Formats: sequence, C-alpha cells, structure tokens
Amino acid sequence: MVRASAHRIARLADGSAVIGEHDGWSRLDRDPRPIGAATRALACVLRLDARLEVVTYSPGGAARSSFDAQTLPGGDTLLRQALTHEDPRYTRRARLADACRALGVPVELLVPGPSPARVEQRAPRTSVVLAGPVALGDAAMTGQPAWTVPLTPRWCLHFWDGTGRPATAVTAALVLGGRQPSVALWWSADEAGFVVAHGSKTVGGHQWGGSAPVTGDSTAAAGRLLAADFGVPDQALAIVGLLRRTDLAPDAALASLAGLLGLPAAGIGRATTESLTAWAAGVPGAVHTPAMTGVAAIRYAMRSTAKPPNRRIDGAIALLMGLATIVLAAVWRWGGISGWWVLLGVLTTIVYAWGVRPRKSTS
Repeated sequence: MVRASAHRIARLADGSAVIGEHDGWSRLDRDPRPIGAATRALACVLRLDARLEVVTYSPGGAARSSFDAQTLPGGDTLLRQALTHEDPRYTRRARLADACRALGVPVELLVPGPSPARVEQRAPRTSVVLAGPVALGDAAMTGQPAWTVPLTPRWCLHFWDGTGRPATAVTAALVLGGRQPSVALWWSADEAGFVVAHGSKTVGGHQWGGSAPVTGDSTAAAGRLLAADFGVPDQALAIVGLLRRTDLAPDAALASLAGLLGLPAAGIGRATTESLTAWAAGVPGAVHTPAMTGVAAIRYAMRSTAKPPNRRIDGAIALLMGLATIVLAAVWRWGGISGWWVLLGVLTTIVYAWGVRPRKSTS
C-alpha cells in the first residue's frame, strides 16, 4: 500500500502497479518501497501467513517493522492487538482490518479492486464535507476549486465545483476541521458513507455497500459519535439502527441519516456535483474559492474574513512574525520543535510582508 493516488503514481512512478485505490491510498502488486520513495509518500506491507507481518517505509525509504511500525497517533495499541492477540473468533480479515486502521490505511483496499473494465462502469460518486463556519474562510486550504454554503449557524457544506482537480472528501474534512468536528460524506448508486474527523485525525465512520467491514460495535460507536457531534443524543438509537440497515439503497440511507441529524434539505445522498454547484450559485452567503496552493491559499484564508488590509498593521505583524521565526529556528536547531513550525513562521511572515509591498500608482 502507498499513501498516493493512482494519478500521482502514474505521473511519478509506474501506474501499472496499481490494482486498487481508495481515499488517496493505492494498493500495489509489488514491493511499495520504490514507489513510495518516488512519490514521497508513506508505504507499507501487510503479510498474514502463520503470523502477521507489518512493515512501513517513510517517504525517505527508512523501514520500521512489527511493534515499531509507523502508526496513526494512538494506533500502536491497535497494532499490538493485531500482531499478538490470539482468539479463535479473531478472524484473519478482522486482524488485517485492525492493522490497516492502526496505520491509517483504508480497509477497503484489503479486497482486490475491480477489473479496469468495471472501474470505467463504476457509478459516479458525489462527495461533500460538513464543517463549521470557519470553512467559509479556510476553503482555499483544501487546494480544490469549491463551493462552501452555510446550512445552519453551526454547519457549512463544502464541495468540489466540478472543475479542475478535486481533493478527497476525507482530506478536505481534515483540512477544514478545527475546534468543531467535520464530516466527509460520499454517495453513489453503489455505495455511500461518511468519516468523522476531530481536528487533524479521523475518529469514526461507516459505509453502506462496498466492502468495508461493518460490525455491531463499529455501528454503535459511529452512531453515538454522530449523535453527540450534531447535538441530537435522543436520536442515537435511531442512527445506530439506520447504520445497521441493509434493505435501503446506500444513497437513500445517507439521505435518511442527514434527516436524523437535523440537517436542512441540501441534496445530501441525492444530488450530483452538477446540481449542487447550480444550487450553491443561488444561495445567499455561499462562497466560491478557486484552486490555490501554498502561500496563496494561506493568504486567502487569512484575508477572507478580514477588513481591508492595513499596511501598518501588516508591517507590525510581519516584523513580529519574523522575530518569532528566528526564535523558532533557534529552538529547532536545539532539537526542541519540529521544522514545520519554522516553515509556518516563514510563510506567515511572507504573507504579511506581501501586504506592505509598494503599490503601483494608478494615476
């Protein structure tokens, strides 16, 4: 497995190695280490013979195995269980699924993907993200051209506008998540589901249709989580029951879930990307953001809800951030913090310094 899309692998390495793809991860038919290095992505190997073997490779190629394998925050306990737990009821599939969850690998990749002919015929998928009001200002940070529409005082709907290159719904949810939870949702004629994110990590999810493992415990946990995050604790049992239903079409089940959560009619589970885009264009307060990356996205996010720029204030902030960045760099050299903090300080300084650049005369 490699944490890179099939498109990225085809562009930077060998696309013929990909035999499955889901939520930004790809399953390969060969050793993932060279492709992980070429795409600068985390790679891992899972082998289950007499015992489970887990090996992860950093983007630089360094290998870690067994209990030392690179996991998500808090995933080491689940990995230890997958490696050591002995119980006749603990199936091979459940063991592999736990190892995947510990590493952050989509469990859907455990099932070999459909043939290329089937992929071409796969039902179109629509994806959206529910996030807090901060999404109106932070939408550019997702890197995709998108609409962000206020639904309620607490929730906004964010989705790709159908042009350019989209980000995965889970990636967008992690970007837009902050103090308030965010939820990635997707649906098609074949499958529908959601992933809940708190801050910068996923904490639960569910899927109707497809091949994702579904258990009584997983549906109970996901149902309680949604009921708490949306402030509808009295609906917890109804939500859990809906997650366990198999007699509904996947998209209809997701539409029913939106109703139980108290969300207004916004096409969740029913609309297409095209119809959502047409609807958003006429909603008061909806914000459209073009595709942006790097400093441009940071600057847009900082300016989106701000008053017209004040060059003196920008200059003062740029000076303070420059001094703070020097301090951060010194602490980094002593090994006290990650280098990412230094990079963030540099980018923030550049953003505000740009605001005090000399303007061209228009006279």
